[in-house]
Amino acid sequence: MFLPFPYLQSMISRKLTTARTEALRSLARQLDFQFQGEDTYSDITLLKSFQFYRQFGMSKEIHNVARRVDPMLNSTLLTFDYTWKVPAGNHPKRFYQTVFFIQAKDLALPDFFLRPESFFDRIGAWLGMQDIDYSEDQAFSDRNLLKGEDEELVRQMVLTPQFARMFRVNREWTVEGLGYYLVIYKKRKLLAPPQVADLVKRGLELYSVLREPS
Repeated sequence: MFLPFPYLQSMISRKLTTARTEALRSLARQLDFQFQGEDTYSDITLLKSFQFYRQFGMSKEIHNVARRVDPMLNSTLLTFDYTWKVPAGNHPKRFYQTVFFIQAKDLALPDFFLRPESFFDRIGAWLGMQDIDYSEDQAFSDRNLLKGEDEELVRQMVLTPQFARMFRVNREWTVEGLGYYLVIYKKRKLLAPPQVADLVKRGLELYSVLREPS
């Protein structure tokens, strides 16, 4: 029986989506997360302050949500796939991105944003656009763009030798922080389940660097 190409495409896509969901469900058990799948807690409302959510796009959704709550530490950890559409002629283009999110009472972060530095960022710095430099680790500064509303607070509370060391080599990660909230992701990258495990590991390492001393 001949199957029309669009139908075949849709069928393959559904199978891949189901396989990913089951793999992430299994990973959640290994990491001691509760896999809830869809956004049953309206977690997407927590994302509205972050740049990755505020960027231009429509039909914004999160799927494959896994959650770990620690009442003793007043913390909530989430992993999820974030998806959005951008107009592109008659057929909007959909993008995907895996995100690790932390909400914790022992975070007290200034508003900051870190991502890999591009050629155009260097041009922007020459023209006077903000890029918080860290003279103690020039390799970190050469490879990353760091911005924040209060530069002095970012220097005091974020820009430590440990923080710089983490992102001197790991150049693909983007990090955003604000108050009790912290997110880490690779821009427009949907991570395979083993990579999601690595994302959680790196996110928890970052959390331990940025949290307030007990």
